[in-house]
Amino acid sequence: MRENFIWTKIRGELKKRLLIIDEAWYLMKYQDSASFVFGIAKRARKYYLGLTTATQDVSDFLSLDFGRAVLSNSSIQILLKQSPTVIEQVTQTFYLSEQEKTLLLSSNVGEGLFFAGQSHVAIQVVAAPFEHELITSNPEEVLKFLNRRRVRKKFCFLSCKLSRLFGMGRGQKY
Repeated sequence: MRENFIWTKIRGELKKRLLIIDEAWYLMKYQDSASFVFGIAKRARKYYLGLTTATQDVSDFLSLDFGRAVLSNSSIQILLKQSPTVIEQVTQTFYLSEQEKTLLLSSNVGEGLFFAGQSHVAIQVVAAPFEHELITSNPEEVLKFLNRRRVRKKFCFLSCKLSRLFGMGRGQKY
């Protein structure tokens, strides 16, 4: 049902779009949804659609035929820090050198490898503050950002109340 809705949207209008599947591991663990993601990966270009899949564990893709097919249909891949338990599989799949393997095992947050075709290059991704606020999964930071938003909302609410109370509408100077 969900898949039909998404395909209807994809085929409905031919314009540049990007479908982002975050936490793709969840879809890849079920045969039907993994097949669906594979179908999009194979046919997306025909509909002027870019596909981005994101997962914290590349083995979610490497352990399945559909997952490997999605990877092989990707023109660009980014690998960040990898676990020693999957590094050999990653090394074989992506044809990593010993230096690249070492880099992926010892990377800090945001460091890794960028793949475009046969080219591999080391990268460091640094999020702007507003991006970091949107993407962090650190519970302490999430709580801090939520509290900051609540304070902003209260301030805006009080500011609007005071403006109405003192008869200062839009366009009026204080």
